[in-house]
Amino acid sequence: MHTRRDLPRIDWANLMASGVALHALAEVTVLLTQSGGAKLHLPKVERYGGCQHAPAGATQTRHRLAEVYDQICLRCHLALPAAQHAAWMAAAMLDQKIRRSARDFAEAERPAASWLTYARLADVVDDRDVEDFAALCKLAAGKPLASDIAALRAGWSALRERRAGRLAAYAARCPAPIQYASAADAAKAGATSQARRDCDQIERCVGTLEEHDMYRPRASLWTVVSHAWQKVRAQDAPASAARAAALAAAEVHLSHAQVRDVNLLPLPPAFDGVGFHSPAAWAAAELFDWWQRAVVGACRTLEEALSEPAAPSAKRRLLLIADWPLTSASHVAFAFLAACDRHGPLVPAKVRRGWWNAPSPHDTSDRAAYACVVAVPEELATRALALAADRPGLLTAAGTVGAGKPRKADVQALLRTAFPILPGDFAAPAPAPTSTVLRNRRARRRELTRFGQDYFTGLRPYALADELSTGRYAFVPGGRQSLATLAELSDYLRAPLRFDLECPAPPGAADTAVLAAVFGELSGIDPQADTFTLRPTGGHAPIVVPASALIGIGGAGQPLPGRHWGDPQDLVWAPLDDAGQADDALDEAELEELVLQRRARLHVLT
Repeated sequence: MHTRRDLPRIDWANLMASGVALHALAEVTVLLTQSGGAKLHLPKVERYGGCQHAPAGATQTRHRLAEVYDQICLRCHLALPAAQHAAWMAAAMLDQKIRRSARDFAEAERPAASWLTYARLADVVDDRDVEDFAALCKLAAGKPLASDIAALRAGWSALRERRAGRLAAYAARCPAPIQYASAADAAKAGATSQARRDCDQIERCVGTLEEHDMYRPRASLWTVVSHAWQKVRAQDAPASAARAAALAAAEVHLSHAQVRDVNLLPLPPAFDGVGFHSPAAWAAAELFDWWQRAVVGACRTLEEALSEPAAPSAKRRLLLIADWPLTSASHVAFAFLAACDRHGPLVPAKVRRGWWNAPSPHDTSDRAAYACVVAVPEELATRALALAADRPGLLTAAGTVGAGKPRKADVQALLRTAFPILPGDFAAPAPAPTSTVLRNRRARRRELTRFGQDYFTGLRPYALADELSTGRYAFVPGGRQSLATLAELSDYLRAPLRFDLECPAPPGAADTAVLAAVFGELSGIDPQADTFTLRPTGGHAPIVVPASALIGIGGAGQPLPGRHWGDPQDLVWAPLDDAGQADDALDEAELEELVLQRRARLHVLT
């Protein structure tokens, strides 16, 4: 089914059932014409362009958009006034969130609850959705749509309250976090045991071990057994119940397995061969006895690795999670962290990629990977760090905190290790570039001069944008190079870029500012405010940066220390080295900029 790209569809019955009545928005009308068929079209304004099926010179009539939305031709571009468009987008967003929340919670009504499902349910509405919805409502605020905007805001608040209540009820059905973490830790410890090797030997015997590849993903016998055992033990059930669940799961997993190589059967054999009508029947009996003993041995190994949970403590630790939200299957061991108290904002962390460097949907979540800080009980933090030990950089621990709210400075210091820019850092930008920015700009200009800067002076904007995207040219502010110059290239910039910035130091910190290379796309320029907007790579939220903090812009493929040309760019940011105590004398570009400023000042005076 094809859908519109300009204005999404709104399920008015769904909104009414949720108590959201939008009377003014339902009365919005558009001017349409009708051809010989049943489709409606927007009138053709010009001879060329527009929908090819729109009749020329036909009678134009007004229709309520809510009533004839499905009858409008998909090739016609619907355009509403700014306020009505924003209100329509906000209503469509609320409608989509209500339907998705109802669908996800209906699918989650299963006998066994899991923390991974909880994390996915909690990701239905995140911080970015809240900000986007608030921005749309603010843009649509006005007298004609005031009642509808109030209804939309009330519906959004009611949706979040319902979600919070249903999430709390679902969390109560999930295993206790400490039991869950203890069982996951035991399963990870048993992955290198002799019991794991015995399970692999069984699969070699039946010829299924070689079938585990990227094109035919299939769980191994050890994975099936350990997951079944872990699922039952996480519910604080006895060891006998976990062993029975593991045996049942293994029986299903090996229901169609046949012995391919009798040389791999264990010695001495369990049966002497008497009473079997064929060698295949004897081999099947040997296999049945073998895998049962192996599964019982695996459960015994897991029970030995299972440690008693530590006594609950009032102390908590701050953990930095560098892959939020925890909605991927790889997060199943520590997905219980999604229920912990989160402090501070979300900041960009990394790029999620799948096969062939394509953006990864990451199971049910197509969100970007952010970093956040959560306060976790000390015993749970220790378990989580042990479970994530094979994934460096995923979890970072800080000092202990009490039962109260942690200090804002501690949270921000932990977040800055993941990304150097926090919301509000550029709220009061410096009116002029600092000496560090000027020094590094001079160093960048000297590099460009060495590589033939004169070659780029006569290029057209589209050619210069191509040179900038590929990394052969760099934009360095100063002289005639200003944001107005960059605005001429912005229409041709499509590839990711590298923004060298001076990130402000934390308030009250004695350390100097941090130099960082942020990778992303240029999404907007405001020459009047002397700011530009960059969107970090990976689909993260945009950041408004003042021009005084910009050192230079280059191609994202420019190699950083330890990297080479052609490497896939999966970084969101990287630290930059200061140019050092270089010559502080004004270079040619700065002298030219000073002359231009004085000429402008004289022009104002005269």
